[in-house]
Amino acid sequence: ATEAYKVQDTESAKSKVEASIAGFGRMMLQYPEIVLNDDLVSEEVLTAILLREYVYRLNGEKPSEDFPLAEFWRTNQNKMPEIARRFDKSLIQ
Repeated sequence: ATEAYKVQDTESAKSKVEASIAGFGRMMLQYPEIVLNDDLVSEEVLTAILLREYVYRLNGEKPSEDFPLAEFWRTNQNKMPEIARRFDKSLIQ
């Protein structure tokens, strides 16, 4: 999804990021302790959700607030400035 986002293929990026979030949602249902307690997994999930936000906005759309992991997203907003900074930096490298 990140590669599609970089080249502005927003439809491909949207479908890939939604598939990623659905997969992370299944992981959360089956193995919540991994998503909640593993910092690397948690950051990957939040980065995928951030990318989803970017892709929708790039398309001039507002992403739905009802999606797998929405509660996880809302409860981890304190981590987002640093995750967004690192993600944004990765786009320009």
